[in-house]
Amino acid sequence: AALDVELCDCFLEYGETTAELAMLFTFVLLGTSLAWSGFDILSWQVVLFVVLALAARPFSLYLATRRTTMDGHARKLVAWFGPRGLSSILLILLPIFEGVPNAEPLFQVSMLVMLVSVVLHGGSVMKLSGSPRSVKAATVPADPSPEVPSATTPLIESVPAPLTTVPLPTYASVSVEGLPVLSFDEFLAHGREERLWLLDGRSARGWAEADTTAQGALRIDVDMPTRSAEQLGIPRDAFIGIYCACPAEETSLRMAEALRSGGWDRAYALKGGWDVWVEEGRPTVPIA
Repeated sequence: AALDVELCDCFLEYGETTAELAMLFTFVLLGTSLAWSGFDILSWQVVLFVVLALAARPFSLYLATRRTTMDGHARKLVAWFGPRGLSSILLILLPIFEGVPNAEPLFQVSMLVMLVSVVLHGGSVMKLSGSPRSVKAATVPADPSPEVPSATTPLIESVPAPLTTVPLPTYASVSVEGLPVLSFDEFLAHGREERLWLLDGRSARGWAEADTTAQGALRIDVDMPTRSAEQLGIPRDAFIGIYCACPAEETSLRMAEALRSGGWDRAYALKGGWDVWVEEGRPTVPIA
């Protein structure tokens, strides 16, 4: 049988998630059994090293981002919160497993640095990320201009009308087993009344390997659909259709439900996704 690439893609994402959960479980085990070993070697020299270790990373990152377009608050957030070196705990285990003499104190110091990092960064995340300045920077005007910039203007009105003469359905109630799902014919038929917003919701891997996209479609961030919709300037009352390449519309359904939770009440997953769009001979354009 032919290899179903998109199905493999879904299993790959599942495997990555499982690996992250396994790593989290490893850290939990370390935290409950060995994390407190750092206090056994507590001294002023160790405390000084912990302070230097925690200060060196944000200082270097803040300097490294000085020529970027980020404002001062964003630079501070990047410098303070990431990337952090939790993997150093796993790396420091290598000399211990190899039986290197005097390797145990290195592990204890690393665990102490990790504990202090958890307290500092975990205790400051709400205060720093909730700064009024950062909220203001992320705010999108409640009443966006009707004129959408050409770079993000959906071109669905140029797609030929679907070959159907049936009356338009009541879209507020269209669903499949209670889920917000439409066929492409149902979605495009609504374009006779208003502008449509067609969004390409294929996975990051699928998008990277793709050569074409649906004509008029805009690329939406699969992991942060609501933020991506704001950046694209999509009005809250827009009629939105999202397609993906996963079996049973898993990704597009997840994004449609996320958009609905964010205020885009007319967001729908498109049944059959990218494969149906291509099979039905609908227009595509090369990805720039």
